[in-house]
Amino acid sequence: MREYTELEIVDSLKDIDSILAIRSHVSFLFEDNRLSRRFIGGSPISKVGLNTIKFLTQGHYEGVSLGEVKPGTKLELFEGGKKEVKISDAIIQKRYFEKPSKKSWSITEEINPSDCIVYQLEIRLSNTEKECLELGKTPLQMEDKWFSFVENNVIRFFRSWTGIEVFQAEISQIAHDNWVINELRSTKNPKINFQDKKSLFEDLVKYQIMRIEKIIK
Repeated sequence: MREYTELEIVDSLKDIDSILAIRSHVSFLFEDNRLSRRFIGGSPISKVGLNTIKFLTQGHYEGVSLGEVKPGTKLELFEGGKKEVKISDAIIQKRYFEKPSKKSWSITEEINPSDCIVYQLEIRLSNTEKECLELGKTPLQMEDKWFSFVENNVIRFFRSWTGIEVFQAEISQIAHDNWVINELRSTKNPKINFQDKKSLFEDLVKYQIMRIEKIIK
C-alpha cells in the first residue's frame, strides 16, 4: 500500500511552490513529545488546497497507527533527514492508504493456473483481516522482499527484486463476516526455491494481517 498525508502549511518559511519543488526527503517533527521518536516523513507531491499539500509518507512502515498520528496533529517540517533546515509548521488534515494494484510494481512473470503447484490449506479470515490483506504490501527499500495485492478476491505475492509471482490464492466468502483461503497455487519456476511454500504463504498472510491491524487501529 501507499500512504498519503495531507498537511495544512502554516507559518511557512517557503511558499507552496517552493515546498512542492523539494526533491529531498522531508522530516516531520511532532509537537507532542510522546510522538517525538515516531517518523512519517516523506515527499511533497501535489497541492490539494490553498495551503494544503499532499505528501507521500511512510508512517505505516514505521508502525505509526492512524489513531496515533491523525487529523489535528501538529508538527514541524524540515528539509532532508536532519532537523537543520526548517520549512514550516503544519497541521495534519488527512492521512490515508491507497491499495496497490498490478500496475503498482514491475511484474515479469505471473503464475499460469494450468501449470502450477497446488496446495490444500484452510486459512479463515474475518472482514477486518481480509481488508488488511487488501491493503497489500508495496516495497519501500531493498530489504522489502515481497510485493502483494488483492485483485478480484485473489491475493497475489511477488518477489520484489525479480517481479516473479510466487503465490496466488482465492479468498472465498462463506458467511457475512467469514472468508476462507483453501487452495494455494505456487510457481514451478526453478529460480524460486523454498523448502516449504505452504508454510511460507501462511506466515506471509499472518504477518501482513498482524502488521496492518496495528496500523489501522
